[in-house]
Amino acid sequence: MLRHPLAAACLLLLAACSARAAAPVAPDPLRDLARLRQVSNPARLEALQALLRERGLPFELQTFPSPATPLGRTTGTNVMLTFGPAEGREIVLSAHYDAVEWKQSGTLSQGMVDNGSGTMILLDVATALRGRPLRHRIRFLWTDQEEFGLKGIEAFLASRKPGEIAAVVNVDTAGYGEAAVYGVGKTAADAQLHQTVATVCAAQRLECLEFPAFPAGDDRAVQRAAIPVVSIGFLPRIEAHQLWLLFNAKEGSGLADGWVPPVLKIIHTPEDTLDKVDPRTLGRGTGLVLETVRRLDAELG
Repeated sequence: MLRHPLAAACLLLLAACSARAAAPVAPDPLRDLARLRQVSNPARLEALQALLRERGLPFELQTFPSPATPLGRTTGTNVMLTFGPAEGREIVLSAHYDAVEWKQSGTLSQGMVDNGSGTMILLDVATALRGRPLRHRIRFLWTDQEEFGLKGIEAFLASRKPGEIAAVVNVDTAGYGEAAVYGVGKTAADAQLHQTVATVCAAQRLECLEFPAFPAGDDRAVQRAAIPVVSIGFLPRIEAHQLWLLFNAKEGSGLADGWVPPVLKIIHTPEDTLDKVDPRTLGRGTGLVLETVRRLDAELG
């Protein structure tokens, strides 16, 4: 029992300081990314939900039916959270959280580059954007079954009303390298979106490379729905230019016959591991996407 009021006050002050010291630690991208290394995509989903809860980010789930995946799943689950006004058009930030499944071995890729990297960038952007005043509703969308025919993004798009989505910014394979690469659509609305990305790249002194033809991902389903979209990734500078030549110069690329981009030796293989991810790239990606959505929120009608 305390016998001196001053002693009691001092202990209360120490307790308060201890409580502050015990507050949750700041997010660590690689530590949090490592939690997505799971034995199944449903377990990956649970890990993502846990990360959202720990950051105090309220979310909702969208479950959809699908044909059986290589590991026998017949449903998928998208994860969503929204900021901003309840009415009006929305800007969607998307990244698939699922990893490729291998039926023969009954196992799952670690999926750290493809697409744990994009998953974490969206999580960090949501953390940074929380509480900011917004003109548009900003929807964060982590899709399932991108690796199984874009089923998650298709289910999401089917649930929206025509004209409800102003633009989509997709993040995929953004785990290492200093050069941002982004794929473009064909419409005038797409051009405005891509110009915004280019402007942000210049402002942040990032090397960015625009791809007329870009590796396929969830953005393909968005293009088919005639919604403006840009898909962003990151690669080392030389590899980014080589990939541009492979997809856009074709026979005139000057690349050796049979040349395979290094990134394609990582994704969809057992080599897609945590050690391939550079936290500096995650930071670059977070900064690029955050400023892009801030500008789109100000510019779009």
